[in-house]
Amino acid sequence: MKQLKALILISYLCIGFCTNAQELYEDPQGQFIMDLYDGLKGMEQQNALVYQFKNAGYSIIAQKTENTNDIDSAYKTSVENLSGSGLRNLVPLEKTKQMLINGNKVIKTTYQGDYSTEGIVVKLIGIAYAIALEENTLSLISVLNDSSYKKSMGFIENTLHSIRMPSQDASGITHEETLELSVQEILKDSLDETSLEPTSVVYDGISFTLPPGWMNQKKSRSDAENIIGKFNNEDLAAGGFVMGLKGIIWNIKRANQVAFDVGKNALSESELVQSKEIVLGKKKKGYLYEYDGIVINEGKEVKMKAMTMVHKVKKHFLVYFVSTGNLNSTKIEEDLLAIANSAN
Repeated sequence: MKQLKALILISYLCIGFCTNAQELYEDPQGQFIMDLYDGLKGMEQQNALVYQFKNAGYSIIAQKTENTNDIDSAYKTSVENLSGSGLRNLVPLEKTKQMLINGNKVIKTTYQGDYSTEGIVVKLIGIAYAIALEENTLSLISVLNDSSYKKSMGFIENTLHSIRMPSQDASGITHEETLELSVQEILKDSLDETSLEPTSVVYDGISFTLPPGWMNQKKSRSDAENIIGKFNNEDLAAGGFVMGLKGIIWNIKRANQVAFDVGKNALSESELVQSKEIVLGKKKKGYLYEYDGIVINEGKEVKMKAMTMVHKVKKHFLVYFVSTGNLNSTKIEEDLLAIANSAN
C-alpha cells in the first residue's frame, strides 16, 4: 500500500497535459487488451499482477486476480486499494454502476476523499473500477485532483471502457444499472485492527501511550535535537512531535514560552483561539494553546490548525505539537491530553 500511496502523491503533484491520441496496450500474458488515451503509457511491471498506466498528470493502477471472475470481490479490492493508497473518508459522487461492456461485467464508482501529505489535507477524486474477464478480474483505481478530473475524466472512461479480451470487439456498453453499495460495509473487513488499539512507545526514557489511530513515526536527520518523538494520525490528517527540554536552564516558564512560540510560528497568519491551564494526572499543571492559520500548498491557501501543550514529567519539560487540516479540534485536544496523561 505504501507503493500505491507514493504513486498517488506523485500523480497529485504533477501538472497534466492532454492528448486524444490512443495507443493499443496488450497484456504481456495475453489475457487482455485496452486502448490508452490521453498520453497514457504502460509502465514496466515490477509485479506480474500489478499494472501502472501513467501520463504527466495521473496514473491508472490495475491489480489482476487470476482464476476467478468474481466481479464483487474485484470491486471490493478496488475500493480497498483506494483506501489503502491514502484516500480517506470516501464519499460517492455518483451511484455505483454495474454495466456490461464489451461483453464483460463491470462495476464502477467515483468517490471524493481526503488525502493527507505533510500535515496538509486536500480533497481528491478517486475512481474504483472492476472488470471480470473470462478467467481473471482486474481491480483498477485512479486518483486525481479536481481540475485534472474535470479535464481528463472522458479520456479515463474511454480507456477503462476499452478493456477486453483479445478475442473480443470493442462493442461498448450494452447494459447499465445502479447498485446500492455502502463504502463502510465494503471496507469493514479490511480495517487494520492494530490501528484500533493504543500504541505504546518510549521516547528518551519516558513511556507514552498513543490513542487508537495514532502511529509512531521515525525521526529524520533534519529534526531538531530536542525532538524526542514523532507521531501521526492519517484519519485525522494530523501529525506532530514531542520535545524533551531538560537541564538546569529549563523551568516551566521558559518551556511554556517554547510551547507558545512553536504553535504561533507553525502557521502563516496564525491566530490564538484558545489558551488555558490544564491539570494532568496527579494534579500536575500544564498549559495548552490552539492556533488557526494557513499554509500555502500548490499556490493555494489551505486552512490549518495547530495545538501545543507543555507539562513536566520526571526531569523533562515536555512540549507537544500537532498540526492538522481537520478544523474540528475537539478530537485532537482529547487525544493530545490522553498522550500527555500517559507520560511517565
